[in-house]
Amino acid sequence: NTKKLPNTRKVGVIIGTDFKREDVLNVCNALKAEGIQVEIISDKLGNQKAFDGTELKVDHTFLTCDSVLFDAIYAAGGKGVSQKFKEEAAYFIKEAFSHYKAIGATFEGKNWLQEDVMANSPGVVIEDQDMSVFAQNFGQAISAHRHWNRQLVK
Repeated sequence: NTKKLPNTRKVGVIIGTDFKREDVLNVCNALKAEGIQVEIISDKLGNQKAFDGTELKVDHTFLTCDSVLFDAIYAAGGKGVSQKFKEEAAYFIKEAFSHYKAIGATFEGKNWLQEDVMANSPGVVIEDQDMSVFAQNFGQAISAHRHWNRQLVK
């Protein structure tokens, strides 16, 4: 009978070089409006350059944090990432997935999922077109906290 709310949940947002800043900020702002805390993760500290030339401050790197510190992961993408970045992001997401956490993915971030295993699993939200719909569906997945009905494959 527990009422599940998104308040105080923490989401790690993985962005790479040339990410879609406006879309990512729209999703982050929608999540924050629900009381969800958002922290940006990338391969290096400082600022990450967006596709439009603007920048976004990075809070954590793959080396300075771990997926267990977050209630959910949002893989936002980035067209200019290296193979090493893709591997680190994929590992980060796989670890969160194996802990039954909500996973969201848009644009290139979808490629960091193990699509054959993760894409159609409970608590995994994927979208490319409408970021407001994505944010709403991802917020609901985050509210559930863990998705115990997810089947894990080794």
